[in-house]
Amino acid sequence: MQKKHVIIKNIFVLICVCFTACNNDDQIIDAGAKTPLSDKEVLIAIYNANPDNNLNWDITKSISSWQGVQVRDGRVVELHLDRFSSPIIIIDNNTSETSDSSEISISHIPEEIGCLTNLERLSFSHIDIKGLPETIKDLQNLESLDIVGTKITEIPESIYSLSNLEFLSLRNTKIKSIDPGIGNLSKLKGLFLEANGLSKIPISIGKLTQLEYLFLRNNQLSEIPKSIENLKHLRGLYLDNNLLRSIPESISGLVNLKSLNLENNRLRSMPESISKLVNLELLYLDYNQLSNMPESISKLVNLNLLSLDYNQLSNIPESFFSAPFLNLGKVSINYNQLKELPEGIGQIETLRVLELSVNKITELPKGIGQLKQLETLDLSYNRLHTLPQEIELLTSLETINLSFNQFTSFPKELVKLTNGGINIDLTGNPFLQDSN
Repeated sequence: MQKKHVIIKNIFVLICVCFTACNNDDQIIDAGAKTPLSDKEVLIAIYNANPDNNLNWDITKSISSWQGVQVRDGRVVELHLDRFSSPIIIIDNNTSETSDSSEISISHIPEEIGCLTNLERLSFSHIDIKGLPETIKDLQNLESLDIVGTKITEIPESIYSLSNLEFLSLRNTKIKSIDPGIGNLSKLKGLFLEANGLSKIPISIGKLTQLEYLFLRNNQLSEIPKSIENLKHLRGLYLDNNLLRSIPESISGLVNLKSLNLENNRLRSMPESISKLVNLELLYLDYNQLSNMPESISKLVNLNLLSLDYNQLSNIPESFFSAPFLNLGKVSINYNQLKELPEGIGQIETLRVLELSVNKITELPKGIGQLKQLETLDLSYNRLHTLPQEIELLTSLETINLSFNQFTSFPKELVKLTNGGINIDLTGNPFLQDSN
């Protein structure tokens, strides 16, 4: 059988009058002088507005078989106009199969899209649209709107009328600002605004009291509004790769926060109020200018991971290591200015990974031997020349990196550990260099 693509040949002249309910797949509702469009006709309008779309929609078949379209009870509930997708290849006008992925081309969204009033999920990914029609406001059942990698430069005000929207993603676009109208989206649970040119977040973001995830990474933000304290349901806050110099004390209001990412900013200190984030599990502070940490960090008893790489820390509060952490499994403080570790480090009984590479540590406290669950210990590029005898008590240890320190002989304290078959790296120490 000969394969061929079935394309839409007819040019439809479509006049859209959107009512609170649009029509089913093929039937037209009699509305007197004006006739609303069926969902199928709306999709055809999108097709015809983009002659080189490469969608491969077959008008002889139900729209439920069309690429990027999901149908429930005869109505379109999902529409995904994404550049890279798997087209439907029509064989002999009868059967269809999915081919290798192809690239669709969409540059214009017509007003008719507002007639898809049962639409719940809508996505535009890496297509060349520069804006959205005002009729987008008529999609009152829309719960998720995903706009990624487009040429849109501002958020259409009509979006702020989507009262049932729960997830709004505007990633990797050319948006420079957010209108205060964002506060109208009271049901929003996820707001994804990564990789734009944002320099400011409106105070009205504090009205999004149902928000659970806020992604603002890879922007130009220099401050965060104090109103953020109202986001009591927030579980994840991602502000990495911005220009932040400080974090407001009002962050204390985020009592349900579990993940906080502040990597690659210009932070010199953290607020004492961070102690209020009692449910925090993941804290990323790498690539900042921190020279100290507040004592209050010891109250984050639910931490699983603390990452402080590439800062200017010369010490860690003693209280941190004596805190009653419940699940702290990894501490990473590579590339800092640490000269010593407090004796209380051994009290973090759950610690499995401790990374302290590229510091100025000259000796280890005896308390390190109490880390019974420690599996990985990285002390490379420090100034160690001896080890405490207690190091041999680390019976769970699998890897210890002591490369590029000041050992003049093989540390006798490691002899017992070698019998357990652990990986020991002593590369770059004087006793090995001398032997060469």
